Amino acid sequence: MSQTEQSINSALTSRLRRLFRFPKTIRASLYLLIVVSLLPVAIGIPLFASYLYKDQTLQEQRSLAHLVNGIAQVLDRDLLIHQRSAESYAGSRSLAAGDFVHTYKRAKDLEKINPDTYLYIADATGQELISTLKPFGSSLPQVDNPAQLHLVFKTGRSFISGLYYSSQLGKNIVSIDVPVMDGDKVKFNLGIGIKPDHFNHLFNAMKVPEGYIGAILDQQGFIISRSVSPDKFIGKRAVLPLLQQMQKSPNGDLTTTTLEGISSYGVYQQTTLAGWTVIVGAPVSVLHANLWSLIRFFCLGYAVLLLIGFLLSRLIGGRISREVQSLVPMAVTLGEGKPVMQPELAISEVKDVACAMQTAASLIHQRTEERDRAKQKEKEAERLRHLAVDASLKDALTGLANRRLFDESLLQAWNQCLQNHEPLSIIMVDVDHFKAFNDYYGHQAGDECLKALAKALLTGAVRQDDVVARYGGEEFVVILPQVDLPGALRIAQRMQSHVNHLAIPHAASSVASHVTISAGVTTAIPVPGENPLRLVTESDAYLYMAKGKGRNSIFSKDGRFPAADLQASVEPHFYDGMDI
Repeated sequence: MSQTEQSINSALTSRLRRLFRFPKTIRASLYLLIVVSLLPVAIGIPLFASYLYKDQTLQEQRSLAHLVNGIAQVLDRDLLIHQRSAESYAGSRSLAAGDFVHTYKRAKDLEKINPDTYLYIADATGQELISTLKPFGSSLPQVDNPAQLHLVFKTGRSFISGLYYSSQLGKNIVSIDVPVMDGDKVKFNLGIGIKPDHFNHLFNAMKVPEGYIGAILDQQGFIISRSVSPDKFIGKRAVLPLLQQMQKSPNGDLTTTTLEGISSYGVYQQTTLAGWTVIVGAPVSVLHANLWSLIRFFCLGYAVLLLIGFLLSRLIGGRISREVQSLVPMAVTLGEGKPVMQPELAISEVKDVACAMQTAASLIHQRTEERDRAKQKEKEAERLRHLAVDASLKDALTGLANRRLFDESLLQAWNQCLQNHEPLSIIMVDVDHFKAFNDYYGHQAGDECLKALAKALLTGAVRQDDVVARYGGEEFVVILPQVDLPGALRIAQRMQSHVNHLAIPHAASSVASHVTISAGVTTAIPVPGENPLRLVTESDAYLYMAKGKGRNSIFSKDGRFPAADLQASVEPHFYDGMDI
């Protein structure tokens, strides 16, 4: 290497050292520390922004999938309710006997509650026999969906249609068709037509965000309902990319262009009952706008906080630097081994704060231990109190409500039904020949039997307000607010069926080879001044009649249950959700 090259290298090295030399003062070091600290933040902001964007996008996708799943479940439940309603009409004895007048009147009453539906009955040729769209006895056309009618007569099963045009309504509808059986043959086809307007409330109920587009498609991809511009798009097929994606997978997501020409990200899911598809799409512009707005706000806020931190650090650093410089004479004196004299400091509280912090740390530690011990004692006392309350309200053997909780629940249900002028039903249940069971199998087996019966009775009363209690010994009692007598009898029959299905052997019974129950049922609409225990007394009297008439039966004021025409008198709104 020549002398000239060595000189150049030496000069360059000297310049670099002067440029990057370590600061010699505390103030300058703090400034450098702040600059170095800002460098990773400056690098991390775009990385974090990218992470935030991906995370928010994933959250939007999950939220959209959850929304679609919720709408699909509500749609399935709504269709199932209509199908069960149609099957209930189809199973009536009056319809099997050809009594269309009674069925027509019942259907017209239901149509007042749900004006978006109508009922029709057709024979195997497709000729409509009655339709609630027309006065009874009017001349009626052929059905508008003969293919589904032929399937009903061929298979004897219920079907939910896709979208088709109704000549009587002059608009598109869907229908649920069920068979009316005569023995093992299909006698008629009973259908419930549903207008697409009926399904529009699902989007409002599930709170589809403003600007998002929700739709329900039938099995062929035709739009049944839509949250945006339904009148314009109902009856049209969905966009081709969506139909192609649906052929590949019944559930999924995609980014495509809507019928309005809006680029959207959508999630779709096929319903279980009808095979329809629910899709909700979020415009890409909305997603990006929300996300970028959040990112910009975060970056701006973070930059402002960093600027404030830099200014405060500069101010505090200057004061610390002066304080440290004032300690130099103390360090020199300490190094010389002379007595150290504390100089006069600009921040005289530094030493006091350090000592106070040590003292405070000791006190905080002490107080924390005392607080934790107090909280532990409080939690233990609360746990014991809950155990005591629970033990006082529950039967120790079966886990059902005990007599005390039953009395409180009866009074509460009585007052509620009194206020709303609604019926209140009581079912008193007794295990047939339970003493003989205990004598034959032993008390331990008797306890296990009571536990199993308690679970069976609970499955018969599923609403939140229903109360099943152990009344004493082998007696149980059920409180059914807002349930009329026919509904209570059906629930009692359900409980009796559940007990029979347990098939617990009872060799000592004169009624059956397994454990059975008898029940007394009574219903009243509470009036002021009456004692709610009257219902208990009446149901107990009907229970006594059931036991006196051979057991394994259910009695009420109408006698032994079931009566021949009870099914037709049950009002379903008194016990929603149960197949009674």
